[in-house]
Amino acid sequence: MAWGAKRTVSRRIDQIPVVSPRLKEMQVLCLGLSRTGTKSMYTAFQILGYNPYHGTELLRGVNRQHVNCWQEALTARYYTGKSIGLIEFEKLLANYDAVTDAPCANFTDELTAAFPKAKVILTTRDPDSWVRSMNSIYYPILDMLQWWNPLVHYDPNFWGALGKLFRIILLEWTSGDVQNRSKLRRGFIKHNEHVRKTIPKDNLLEFRPGDGWEPLCDFLGKEVPSEPFPHVNEGGQAADAVRFMIVFELIQMSAMTVAVIVVGWVAWSWGRSQRT
Repeated sequence: MAWGAKRTVSRRIDQIPVVSPRLKEMQVLCLGLSRTGTKSMYTAFQILGYNPYHGTELLRGVNRQHVNCWQEALTARYYTGKSIGLIEFEKLLANYDAVTDAPCANFTDELTAAFPKAKVILTTRDPDSWVRSMNSIYYPILDMLQWWNPLVHYDPNFWGALGKLFRIILLEWTSGDVQNRSKLRRGFIKHNEHVRKTIPKDNLLEFRPGDGWEPLCDFLGKEVPSEPFPHVNEGGQAADAVRFMIVFELIQMSAMTVAVIVVGWVAWSWGRSQRT
């Protein structure tokens, strides 16, 4: 590189090809924070015929590369103020027509600017109840993804990035003080107030899963399904999913380590026998 030339920063998102034309038009942006019934909304959207994007989509093999993209995007915005927009969303969300949960909920302004025709839903709950839920589910998942977890070193491009993603999400919600539950509570209230302030009232539905199908379907122009509104225990499922994947990949890593040792021992023994 010549002296004085501007250095470009390589981003993981730049390695993902653009899908053109877009496979699905973005129709619904559900921008409530995690632990506000987002997994129930994810299931409800599926019942209504949408293909929704939820944080658990990051655990799917085809989307594991998204972890680095979201982590880099949130880190860049938090520390430099530089965010992502339509071009990047089209790469990550081209197959989806609805979103819910973090990390999408962290990009309220960017998503509403990129998809101005999409309807917006704010899922919410009592702030104190939300903090208790975060304390019992979200923080333990973050603990599972800390640096001492061998998978962070074994697969930094996924597990390492996933731990960083969970942490940067909390950094945003707590104004930089991850363990401060009072700031976490204020961050929850601030997020909800921001959505209410910036989204036109005729394009915003404030919703709790306990409200049932009627207000949701009326807002989206959908027929009310005959089945009950889903109430998914997303917290336990999310923690169990991460825990299962950690255990499974630790077993795989251990098996690979044993296999390498066995192959090495066999090769050493064979070589030794040839020399005697």
